[in-house]
Amino acid sequence: MRLQKKHVPVAVILIWVFSVGFVIPLFVAQKNVEEVNNCHMDWKASVSKAYWGVLAVLVILSLLVMVVCYFRIVKGILSEDILPSNNQGNKIEEDDNRSKRKLVRLLITVTIMFILCYLPFTAVSVMSVSTDTLPYKVSYFLVYCSCSLNPIVYAIQSSNYRAGLKYLCTNRRRVHAMQEDDVIT
Repeated sequence: MRLQKKHVPVAVILIWVFSVGFVIPLFVAQKNVEEVNNCHMDWKASVSKAYWGVLAVLVILSLLVMVVCYFRIVKGILSEDILPSNNQGNKIEEDDNRSKRKLVRLLITVTIMFILCYLPFTAVSVMSVSTDTLPYKVSYFLVYCSCSLNPIVYAIQSSNYRAGLKYLCTNRRRVHAMQEDDVIT
């Protein structure tokens, strides 16, 4: 099953619409309780359990899709020569193999991070752990960490990512400096 390039924007839009739609109830049902200076969800226990249960299923499905897709990519890279070697010499072949290993390591690292960051939150959500407990707060923190850790992992493991980031940063400074020169003159 392949997604054609022309359908990618539609897939991305559908993912965003679904994601926003799924979290809207969290904003609508959130109520501030001034006596305890805290917010809580103002919905029935059965609705809450169903909502968090669906979230848990979505996280587990996402994890399964991610593992299956990455496994197929890793298998293709390592055994089916998806990234073919140029076979022009040992040095080039060695560089190709090193690049393949780095890519495999990156995919495995991203998958493990997803598991470590999302499964604790899924578990405490399904178990209806109180939001005031340390396990809940740590699991919530890990979900937010997931989004911020991915760029760091990519920067550590990918020279292409670092080069692109450096390019963005240096060109941004140049544009900013040129804009300042325009204001000064």
